[in-house]
Amino acid sequence: MSRSSLLLLLSPLLLSCCVAAQQNSSSAPVVPPATTTTTTTTTTLASFPALSTLKPDELTGPAAQPSPVTTAAAAADGSCSADAQCVARRGQLSSCVDAVCVCGPRAYEKSGECLPSKDLNEPCESSEECQNTKHAVCTSSVCSCDVGYTNENNVCTLVIPPPMPAIVPMNRDVSGITIKPNFEPDGAYKVLKLKSEELVLECTVTGASVNYTVAWLKNKTAIPDNERFKTVQPNKLVIKKPEENDADTYTCVFSFSNNATASRQEDIPVMVPVYVRLPASTSAVEGEKLQMKCTVFGRPIPTVEWLFGNNSIKEEKGRYQLLEYENVPNAMLQIDDTKMEDRGEYTCIVRNMYSNETSATTMVRVKDKLAALWPFLGICAEVFVLCAIILIYEKKRNKTELEESDTDQSPEQKNTPDHGKDSVRQRK
Repeated sequence: MSRSSLLLLLSPLLLSCCVAAQQNSSSAPVVPPATTTTTTTTTTLASFPALSTLKPDELTGPAAQPSPVTTAAAAADGSCSADAQCVARRGQLSSCVDAVCVCGPRAYEKSGECLPSKDLNEPCESSEECQNTKHAVCTSSVCSCDVGYTNENNVCTLVIPPPMPAIVPMNRDVSGITIKPNFEPDGAYKVLKLKSEELVLECTVTGASVNYTVAWLKNKTAIPDNERFKTVQPNKLVIKKPEENDADTYTCVFSFSNNATASRQEDIPVMVPVYVRLPASTSAVEGEKLQMKCTVFGRPIPTVEWLFGNNSIKEEKGRYQLLEYENVPNAMLQIDDTKMEDRGEYTCIVRNMYSNETSATTMVRVKDKLAALWPFLGICAEVFVLCAIILIYEKKRNKTELEESDTDQSPEQKNTPDHGKDSVRQRK
């Protein structure tokens, strides 16, 4: 047995003996237990040089070493006591903050590892890689500013539209000035023709000669100049290769130099003519569900009405249901439990708020439930008739062959031996 192990076994006995000796030799009042224990322990260790020479780990024993389970748990939940632990776990960009491993300001965490973040215009795979710049996202595999922000010196800055002049309600003709938009001849709107090269919106000013500035709005939002939207002259807005989504309400806002607080505006509604498409004929089976889909184009979204003959169809009428189709309300007519009386012409009428109207008609044919069986029965009847004809023909042909066979055998029978004998007998 080693010396240190022997001393550890004898130390409790030596300590208890020392305490008992001091209590018997001293007549002073007893001090509180905590103080007595501390003082006694110090005196005892000083009294035994063998114990005082022991190292701290020999006194505490193996119980003072950290548990491997505790260390693994600390690594799992991200707790730490030094930066080195975090670097070993999550990489060089990790540090220990408030006893927890965190990624640095220019890094992001992915799969438990701290990776460097990207700056604007650098390649990326996800938006979390672009955290170096506020309001940056990963677009087309490149870190760029989010919608509504612009890149200014590698900083995403909020795009603030230019302030619009105060709109003061006025009459159409103020101080001899008249503003006239280039509406269509038949109404106060402008028609957008799809697949055309451009759409021109213009507000003409007539009257007193004054200086003015013009701002264009789309649905009450300022329109910035770009490749498709160009402002010229300056009261003319040109839209290159217009699309269906360009149909909206545009506004030209005029500010006059003779009155800094006065401005005028005129709205120009832009619409796409309505168009409707419906099959020329539709087939249905009695007792089944029938759906007629009316394909509708146009902006703003038009309204749809259905007619059966000359009667308007309402959704609350029993078996009829008007449903939404391709984001157009009532564009699909559904008939539950189709009946024979549902046969006839159905018309889909489409119109918009500018009195632009068109329609399409389909002819509905309702078949009997057993309609699919009749062709099969017809085929069976044809096969039966054909078989009967073949049988009759074969019987007639066999009969004819037998008759011809009998006719061919008569001369031969005359030359038989029996016939000769009959002749000889007759001579006798």
